[in-house]
Amino acid sequence: VVSLENAGLYRDLSLALERQVALTEAYSRFTPKAFLDALGKSSILDVRLGDQTEGDMTVLFADIRGYSTLSEQMSAEENFAFINRFLERTTPIIGAHRGVVSRFLGDAIMAFFPRSADDALAAGKALFSEVSVYNRERDQKGRERIRVGVGLHSGPLMIGIIGDRDRMEPTLLSDTVNIASRMEGLTKEHKAQIILSAETRSRLRDPGTHGLVDLGERPIRGRKGAVRVYGWFTEGRS
Repeated sequence: VVSLENAGLYRDLSLALERQVALTEAYSRFTPKAFLDALGKSSILDVRLGDQTEGDMTVLFADIRGYSTLSEQMSAEENFAFINRFLERTTPIIGAHRGVVSRFLGDAIMAFFPRSADDALAAGKALFSEVSVYNRERDQKGRERIRVGVGLHSGPLMIGIIGDRDRMEPTLLSDTVNIASRMEGLTKEHKAQIILSAETRSRLRDPGTHGLVDLGERPIRGRKGAVRVYGWFTEGRS
């Protein structure tokens, strides 16, 4: 009898452990381990509302240009499938270059790179290589090509947990984030694939090797003064 009870207890403990592992893996899809590492937390169970840390790093925004026009040609189901195919291809590139995806914003990605600006720029370039492969596949299926813009800016920011006790999410807060978003917006105006600020360029190990074009100073909405920006063009400046 004791042996049977012990066997049953062992089975229950094993099932409980398997469920806990499954839950931890599921939570990690919503809050990456790298985000927890940035907060100095070893587990999602340790996270509390208001947890935050300050850092100095590079923020990347990537956005599909003209998505509104593309989406009008698709059903709701097709839209979700399209976005997920795009993210399945591009999100791993962020992690492969030691970046962390902070948030998906519909057809856009916001990520941060805690190690170096070189990681962020390399990720942006790799993203365009992957999009080129994706577009060749779309060509074969008779589908419209997609275009992407990437913005980069470096500086101080806060990484933390916002929300209320029933709904929390990790996020980035600072002027650095806002300027990175503005850099991405400038890609449309300059027809560049990547726009980065002078601050990000100054942090590159060897900025002269990337073929960056000085685009001059640009006013940034909501910010006093102008920011000098640089462009990266996949096929030269158009």
